[in-house]
Amino acid sequence: MKRRPTGSVIIRRVAIVLATFCLGVFESRGGPVGEDSLFQKLVGEWEGRGELTDAEGKITQIVEKWTGKRNGENDVEMAGDRDWGEDGTHQFSWRYIYNPVTELVECEMIMSTVENPVRFEVQVNEVEKTITLRASLGEGDSELQIENAIKEDRIVGEVRMKDSQGVKTLEGTIEHRRPGKWEE
Repeated sequence: MKRRPTGSVIIRRVAIVLATFCLGVFESRGGPVGEDSLFQKLVGEWEGRGELTDAEGKITQIVEKWTGKRNGENDVEMAGDRDWGEDGTHQFSWRYIYNPVTELVECEMIMSTVENPVRFEVQVNEVEKTITLRASLGEGDSELQIENAIKEDRIVGEVRMKDSQGVKTLEGTIEHRRPGKWEE
């Protein structure tokens, strides 16, 4: 003979279902890329300035103008123009999307000078206010790593690139501020 659940068991089951539902609603509003996340600070107009040094010591000045915008609750895109020293200007975009299936933030970078998009692993540290990106660039230990420290009024990006042997080929810092805030 099958026992019927008691009133307290039914109440616990209903509470679990409601808690699960409420957590799902909360996560969709303030998830890893939501409006309550670190990514919200990327929205708006930005200018970047910095320099990158290659393995031979050659310094390249970088100047960027870009706009961050939301394309939905869990989708933030940054797009603009980048002057890469003697190599000229190109267009770029970065798109961060939260994938609820994998529960990971994914990032894709597209540049007008590169045929294929670059896909990054993304680690977000809300406490330290950092977004770290890492992409394999092909064979061996070839890798591009960018760590963006999000401050109240600026973003400081540390860039490091290694070749297939793990030897550093490029590194530097690019700082981003709101237009007109460089003179302050």
